[in-house]
Order: sequence, then C-alpha cells, then structure tokens
Amino acid sequence: MLSPRTVSYAFFSLVVASQLIPARADESPAQNKVIVNDPDDRLSSVPTNWWTYSHQSLQDVTNTISAQNARVVDFTVEQVAPSLTLTVTYVENTGPYFKPWLWYAGIDAPGLANAISTNNARLISLKAFDAGGGQIRFMAAMIVNAGKDAKPSWSYTDLTADQIASNLAANNARLVQISSYLSGGKTHYAAVMVGVAAGDPQFWWYTGQTPAQITSLLSANNARLIDLDYTSSDGSYNAVMAGCGTGGCPASWWSTGQTQSQMQAMAMQNAGRIIHTASYAGCGGLCFSFVLVDNSLPALDGANPITSRVGQLLRAGGINGVQGLYLKQVGGPVLANLLESFVYEPASSIKVLAHLYAMTQVQNGAATLADSIQQYTNGPESCPDPAQPGGMEPLSKALQEMMWHSDNARTREITDTYGDSMINAFGLSIGMQNTNINHIIGCGGPVPDQLTLADAAVLYENVASGTLLTPANQTSFTSLMAGKAQFQAEGYDWTHLWDTDIPAMIAQAAPAATPTQRRDYQNMMNLAYKAGNYVICSDSCGHVAEYYAISGWVEIPFCSGGTPSPQDYVFGIFVHGATDNSYNSTKTTVATQNFLTAKGELLREQITAGLSSCGLAP
Repeated sequence: MLSPRTVSYAFFSLVVASQLIPARADESPAQNKVIVNDPDDRLSSVPTNWWTYSHQSLQDVTNTISAQNARVVDFTVEQVAPSLTLTVTYVENTGPYFKPWLWYAGIDAPGLANAISTNNARLISLKAFDAGGGQIRFMAAMIVNAGKDAKPSWSYTDLTADQIASNLAANNARLVQISSYLSGGKTHYAAVMVGVAAGDPQFWWYTGQTPAQITSLLSANNARLIDLDYTSSDGSYNAVMAGCGTGGCPASWWSTGQTQSQMQAMAMQNAGRIIHTASYAGCGGLCFSFVLVDNSLPALDGANPITSRVGQLLRAGGINGVQGLYLKQVGGPVLANLLESFVYEPASSIKVLAHLYAMTQVQNGAATLADSIQQYTNGPESCPDPAQPGGMEPLSKALQEMMWHSDNARTREITDTYGDSMINAFGLSIGMQNTNINHIIGCGGPVPDQLTLADAAVLYENVASGTLLTPANQTSFTSLMAGKAQFQAEGYDWTHLWDTDIPAMIAQAAPAATPTQRRDYQNMMNLAYKAGNYVICSDSCGHVAEYYAISGWVEIPFCSGGTPSPQDYVFGIFVHGATDNSYNSTKTTVATQNFLTAKGELLREQITAGLSSCGLAP
C-alpha cells in the first residue's frame, strides 16, 4: 500500500454509539440475492469487513487504517474548527477490495491535481469544505489507476450542475460521486467521473432532490443508490444511482435524517454494508444520510436459510423498526439468529420470567401451587394500577391465567407476591444479562421492560435441559403455559401456534400422510410459549408504535430405527417499534401481519425434518 499523506489538524476523540434504535429503511426494488463482484467499491456486493465511524480526527483515521487493515472509501467533514473531525467509511483492504491507495486531508485543488498525476491515481471519494476565510480544501481518497482498476477518470471542483452535465457528455463518462459545497454564498460542486465501459449498468444523477423524489426516481429507473450527498444550503440531496437491469440489483437500503445509532441499527438489521455516508448538524448532534448494500454471506445463507427466510417475512412490506429472530437446539447449535442480543420491549412475553421464579419457589419448598394468594379483579387486559383486591385464589390459578390468557391483573398478583427486584435478580442469576421488569405489566411506563432473544433462550433452555426444574416441576411449568396444554384444556392456544400454525406446517410438509398420521405426529410434539404485544399511540391513536414478541420451547419427534425420540428447541421472534401513521382500530398493520405470518415459521424446517425421519414427508 502507498503511504497515506495528510495535512495535520488537532486531535479529536472518537465516539462510537452503542444502543441500537429503530430506523427507517427505503429498499431497492430488487431484493433477490444478487452478488456483484465489481472493482468499484460501491457497485460490488461481495461481503467484506467494513467500518463507519463518526467524530474521527486525522490521527483516528490513521489508527483505524493500521489496526483494521482498512481503506477509506468515503469521507464527510463534520467540523473544521476548533479541529477537523470526520465521518469515515472503510472496507478491509483485502481480497477483491484490495487496492494500492492514498488519502489526503485539507489539500487544495492544484495539490489534488498534482497528487492524482504524480501517483497515476483516480479518485473514489472527494469532499470539499471551507477551511476558513473562503479557502476551499478537499478530503480525497484515491486508488492507483492500473490493472483491473484502470479506467479513464476525471475529477473537477468548482462546477455548476450544468458544467457537470457538459463534462459527462464530453468525456462519455458517468458520475462516481458528487459533492456540493458553499462558496461565496453559492452552491458549487466537486465531481468524480469515469469513462463509460461496455457492460456498465445505466446510471443517472440528480441534484436538489427530496427523499420522496429520490424514491420515485429509483422506482422509475429500476435502480439503486450509490451516492447520496446532502446540500446544507437548502436540505436537499444530490443522488447518483445505478440501474438494476434484467439481472437485478443486490438488495440495498438508504435513509436520511437518522442518528448514528439508527444508522448502525439499520446496517445490523439488514446485514448491510455502508457504502456512503453524509453527516450534518441535527438529530440532537449529528444527522446521517447513508446508503447500504447487501453484505450477507452466501455461505451463511446456504448453511442457515432459516435466518434469511424468516427474516424476509419479518421485514416484508416496507416495515420499519427493528426485527429479530432466534432458534437454537437445546444442548446444540444455533440454527437461526438475527439481532438476538438486541434489547427489545417484550410486552407480555416477559411474564415467563415471573412464572419461572414462582415455580422455583415451589421447587425449593417456599411455596406450593395450592397456596392462596391475593386475587386482583382489574381484568385480563387492564392496567392493574391501582390493584383492585378481591378474594383469594390458588397460586396455580394465578399462574395459569397469567400464562394462558395473559391476564395482567394475575401478573400483578405474582409480581406483588414475590417482588420485581427478586424476579429480576433471579433472571440475572440464571444468565439473563439484559432482562428487567421495569414497570407494572399492562400499564407501560417511562422505562420499558427489557428482554433479548438470547436471554429468553437461556430461560427456556435451562428449563428444558433440567438445569432449573425437576421433571415434575418442568411438567407443571409447561402445563401452565400457552401451547399444547392450553389447547388440550380449552380447544385453542393463545397465539394459535398449536391449533393453527403447526397443523398447517405438518400438512404442507407431509401432503401424502393421512389426517390420522398427521394428528398422531403432532400429538407426539409438545409446545409451551409466551407472546405479547403493545400498541403505543398518540394523536388519538392515528400514530402508533407497535411491539410484538414471542418466545418458547418446542419438542419435535425424530425417528431412528422406527422409534420416535424428541429433540428440543427454543425459539423467539420480535418486532420492536414499528410505526404506522395512519392507524385505526380495524386496520391490520404491516407489523401485525408480519408477526402473524412469521410467529411459527422458525419451526418449519425442524418439523419437516422430523416428519421426513419418520417416513411421513418426502
């Protein structure tokens, strides 16, 4: 690699966001799995390691390059005084992304032209900024213009939009990047372009667009974004997009006006790689506009198709917010996972923690299921605050109503009997590192309850493996939960996994089996789970944020030598903070539909495999 060259500015500390927040994703038209191996970084979707950091000093950039074997692919200047700080996007400089390269900070236009000529280089990122007193300087990343990377290349500063168009026509070129800046009270542009080559997709570029206009243009052009520049003078955007053609584009996403944590959340949610960022003042600090391209590993998709399949069901229909999923064999491997460590609002699904704590008290001899506890009469769907005392009822009845019918008043009976602090401490003691009951369940609160799919799996797996409960208490634990036991007693189960989803999957996987064979197979299964949801509304519930979650345990029979034997799995999905701005009580929102579609789908492949092992499925 050629040595980086910089102009020195004062050091400024690095800031990296932690907690993820929901973000809006605007997706490209084509979401099929397309891998493009192109020498140009923004056109390629070959998976690689990448990083985006904000508030980086020049020393931070140097350190990141060294520590990560990284190469800069995009800059944004955040501030000039009292020291230069940047938002920087990198890729690992290896494999198909390896390129000899250089970067410059604070270079003027003549110096930039000299650097390009001296190093036989071509620019891949060029951002202008006013260094003070009207002195326009540039951040530049360039690669050696040789071998597979060789292209006719031109770069310009101090242009109008009309001049960009003229130069593109004169050079028979396409835009790689456009960057606007203010000088003398007017908007000027820096532009990087390369010659049009055979096999290149079609390209378009636009200035002064709103996000809605860009969305419309992407649809009309059947294209994806590769550059999205923010114009500080009027808040509009300049965009460069590449056509998808008949072969389709890699999946891509973009968004504007997001915080850094929202940007990180979208990248994680979609297994994407940031190829362009623009940061600017706002959003309580910095706002970000950015473009993502699919960065998921084909090998991972092939080895773990459940994550891809169920993830697509959860993300369908332009949903926003955050979605996650998790499937693990008890005592075995993780079979599907997406954001299993994301801390989400679990709604009533967290009631299983109170249920398990009560069952451990029974096991330890501190209580019996026949013990009488104070009954509250607020009602199943109430906010039981204040609690309305009635008579007394058995602990088993309170647990059953809490877990079968999600009764909020019964839940408060349990949490008042044992105490939230004791229940939370118990969860931590068994390895639930990010789980807390923070308010009266059913009432919401200023501090949301907290759960992760990984923590829920810890609870269910420790029960299924016999680590926490004896076999007799395991049976009591599951029989008091929604699933098979509730169906046997009441003819349905709370979220309809047992009475609807599982029979449908069995019928689809084993169409040639008789109804009796299918029923007998399901009867050998077992299932216990807890689901929940909140709809938090404003403006008379015209605007809502929705939270759905389910987690549980399932026992699926597999046959060996004609003898069925069970395999146990723990599973969960969530939809967190999906918003709808035209809500009404009769509407089935995207979040609701996606949850209802996906809630049982993590079990499909295992049920199919079990049926096949027993000779009931092809």
